[in-house]
Order: sequence, then C-alpha cells, then structure tokens
Amino acid sequence: MNAPFRDSDAQAWFESEPQWQSRVGVGWKGTKMLGRGSTGVAGLWEYLPVDGISSSTAATAPKLKHVVVKMSPIDEFANLGRKRINGPLTAMDEGNMGLKLSAIGARHLVRQYGGNRVGDSFGELDEVVKLFLEYCPGGDLDQFFPRSLEEVENPLPPLHEYHLWTLFHCMAVGVMAMDRRTEDVTEAARKGPQATEFMHCDLKMDNIFLGYRDPEHPWLPIAKIGDFGETVEIPAANRQDDAYGARFSDRGADEFRTPEDCINWRFSPWEKLGVPVLNPRKGTCTNIWQVGAIMNCLMLRTRLEFYARPAAFTYSVLPGRDNVLSGNANHSQRLETPEITASYSKELRELVQECMLRAPLQRPNSITLFQRTRTGLDAAAQVIDPAQIMANLPPAIAQVPVMSMQQLEPPRSWLFGNNKFKLMIGQFKSLFK
Repeated sequence: MNAPFRDSDAQAWFESEPQWQSRVGVGWKGTKMLGRGSTGVAGLWEYLPVDGISSSTAATAPKLKHVVVKMSPIDEFANLGRKRINGPLTAMDEGNMGLKLSAIGARHLVRQYGGNRVGDSFGELDEVVKLFLEYCPGGDLDQFFPRSLEEVENPLPPLHEYHLWTLFHCMAVGVMAMDRRTEDVTEAARKGPQATEFMHCDLKMDNIFLGYRDPEHPWLPIAKIGDFGETVEIPAANRQDDAYGARFSDRGADEFRTPEDCINWRFSPWEKLGVPVLNPRKGTCTNIWQVGAIMNCLMLRTRLEFYARPAAFTYSVLPGRDNVLSGNANHSQRLETPEITASYSKELRELVQECMLRAPLQRPNSITLFQRTRTGLDAAAQVIDPAQIMANLPPAIAQVPVMSMQQLEPPRSWLFGNNKFKLMIGQFKSLFK
C-alpha cells in the first residue's frame, strides 16, 4: 500500500467501523488483524454484544459470529503499472468475481457476503473498497511448510495419506464447482449456452483456506479455495483454439505458472525444453495443474518453484489412466524418490502426476478428479489409526472447532445491495479480448 498500514493503525481501523458507509453492524467488534499485503489488509470482526444492547436482541442475533473484512485502497491498483491482456487490474475485480462465485453456493469456495463496499476513506487513503468474507479459523495451507531455519534444516515429517486425500478432494470439489457451477457431481452442469469456465490463475498454498471441522471433515478442517483477485471467466476449453490457449494471461504467482501460460511468456524457463505444449487450453485444466502443484508441495512438505531454471519435467514410471503418463511429459518433482514411494500410495502419486501433465487436455477433467480423489479418500479412511491421525499436523489444527455442516447465514443487510455497494454491471470481459 502506498500509504503504509502500520501496526498502530489496527485499533483505529477497528474503531472506525461505526462511521463506515456500509457497516458490519451493531454488536460487531474488530478483534484481530489477519493479514497485510501490498494492496490491502484483512481483519477479523466478531459479534460481541456489549452493555447497552438489550438482551431481547438475542433472538435476532446473527447465527454467524465471525466475518473477515478486507480493505484495499482503490487508487493502489491504478499505480501497479501491470497491463493485463484484458486491461489493467482494478480494485473492483475481486469483489465482482467473488460475488459471482458465491452465487454457486459451494461449500468449498470461500464465500463473499454482498459486493464491493465503497464510499469510505481511512487515514491517508483517499478511497477504499471493502469486502465481507467468510472466516476460515484453520488458516491456510502455508502453515504446513517450514517457517523457521531450524525447520528448513530438519525436514518436516510426512503428512498422513488420509490428510492429503482430504485436501486433494476438497480442492477437487472446489475446482469442479468453478467448472460446473455445482458441487453435486450427479447434477447437470449449469454453464448455459455460452459455456464459460472460471480460471483462478493464482492457486497456491496461501490461497487455500481451512474452515471448520465437521462430520465430513472430522480431523482436518474443510479446505476452501479463496482469494479471487486474479480470477477470470473465459470460454470453456471446447470453445478455444490453440492460439487462444497459448496466450499469456499475466496473472498469478510465477512459481505456479502453468505450461500453457508460459508459451508466450518472455521469462519462460520452459521455452527451450524441446517438448511442445500440445493443444494448449486454459480454464479448468489450468486450475487442475495448479492443484497438482499444491499437492506435490504438500507431499514433499517443501515450497517448490515450478518455473525455476533449469526447467524440470519428467516421464513417469507409472502408467496413469489409459497409460496417459507413459510417454507424456509432466512437471511433478521428486515423486518417485524412495522416501515418497515408501510414504504414499501409487494411486496418489499417479493422480498428482496426471494433474501436472504438460498437455492440458491430457489432464483429468473436473468430474474425473472428483471421483478419483473420493475413491482415494475412502480407501485411506479404512486404515486410519485414531491414536496417530493428528500426528505431524500443525498444532493449531486441533484447536479448530467442530461445527455442523449447515452454512451459517450472515445478517441480511450484508447480502442485499444499496447505493453504498458497487456491484457488478453487465458481463465480465473475456480474458483475451
């Protein structure tokens, strides 16, 4: 942020809520800073009625007791200087996309309550935009990786395969929801006549959030895809050609950039591999490659940079579905070492490698990924030792409450717009117009 948000600003921000054009509401208090980035900050608000609020309001108190407020300066985006292929990034992009994705009603996508909230300033920031987002008490997947020099020098122990399948399946459900507009695999896709897909562009560990534990997720909290600031809606893969699929999006983290997005990237480490990207496409296949990359990192408990020079690719010793891995390059790393083959099943290693195939159309589609991760999860559940299942997890995971699977609804005032909200108007631009 051009005007820095200091530690000392947090309390002033929390206390400014009564003056906001679109308030969180009476009884809600800012309690904790959750994160700070180059273009915004995020804080936790909790429903904590105080003296002076009648106890009779208990019957009408919101069932939802926590909400994340994300604040970004509007003019910060204008100063970024990055020209995207569909125009400059704007401060409204994340809220517009989050509103559209929240309409799907998917449990495995971080929910956004209402649209962009504008009309306020803070400190030296002339104008800011705020989002109200679902709170995920389990944090994000970055906590599964070394956070100190000691942990880097002493590798972390492997995660239980059941937990890996749990995370894999949660991400698969989220990707399927972005693809088909539903989490129900038996239901027809809701894409409409002009079929489109949502391409996240920035799937990585710190954009996968852990919610609450529940009857379907008794050990590891439900994992949810979030942070849609780079997400775009594009034509479905079957409506693209090779030229479209090969264009450079200029979105997302370089270390998780996919093969199809590197064809026309001038910094691409893969340009001299001599192995072309067959039938490049973008969209769900891109999301699936990045999910595979996250799983690759989790299996090694190491943050990998898949764009690093010299570029890496491999030919698997595993056959894969219909022998798709045999003779086709994939970008997984170190999944055939003795340590990994001893720790994890052939089925898990094989599916991760298939997700990371160089050719987008050779990767599993969203339904296949859903089905195979479900099968893997069910098999792993048969060999759980309750006495050992929480071993090697970050300590904070055990403190995450167990809740019902019913989504808690926020105050209705958060969901229905007025002239204080800046909502999406018309259709999104195609990524490559």
